[in-house]
Amino acid sequence: MESERFTCPCCGWLGLRCQPYERWPERLPVDALPPYEDEFGAASYEVCLCCGFEFGNDDNPRTAEGDSFERYRWKWVQTGTVWFDPTHRPDDWSLNRQLAAAGLDAFRPDLPRAGTMSGRGFVDALADTCPETQPLIDEHQRDNEGVLLHLLVSEARRFALAAFERSNTDVARRCFEVVANALTEGNDYLSNAIAVSFIEDAGLWDPAMAGFIAAWPASMRIEAGYQQQLDSSTGSW
Repeated sequence: MESERFTCPCCGWLGLRCQPYERWPERLPVDALPPYEDEFGAASYEVCLCCGFEFGNDDNPRTAEGDSFERYRWKWVQTGTVWFDPTHRPDDWSLNRQLAAAGLDAFRPDLPRAGTMSGRGFVDALADTCPETQPLIDEHQRDNEGVLLHLLVSEARRFALAAFERSNTDVARRCFEVVANALTEGNDYLSNAIAVSFIEDAGLWDPAMAGFIAAWPASMRIEAGYQQQLDSSTGSW
């Protein structure tokens, strides 16, 4: 009978032989700060064969850099997502699929995420800061009998691109301002909608979009760069 396997909270690999700490939540991500043994008890000191994170060591500032799972993940991505033991890497492996299956995300850890802005807050902020979007918002709500957030964010991206291409930089800038704020201050659902339906779907690899992307606020460009790094390091989403 095959023994139970546990998911690495850093990279999402379902292959740990034991739970990382003595007390361990049923779902990821964890809501705690390193060193994690302060919250979850004794560490296993097992090393993840995928990302190489050693529980009880890499998160402990007394023995290593004291990284959170998110920061270690980001650093691992930056260095090419090299497997600690490549013999365990599947031929069709994708970090993005692995993270999604584990309930984790790929956001940069150094982007502040207050988690307070809702989808409704985004709609209100968009209308207030960029009133030129009000007809778009009204039409969206009529057609969909409410707000479909990912779809509305996609429509906002197309609106901003059209404004940018018409050299209406002030309108585009105000739209970017709301989107950037939603990325860093939105709840999980809103931040994900911005990351996917505005940033990723903008065509990050398309040379024709370089000027549009260069006009984004820093937080959006950081997220775009991170997504490009993920894509080049791990394959398609």
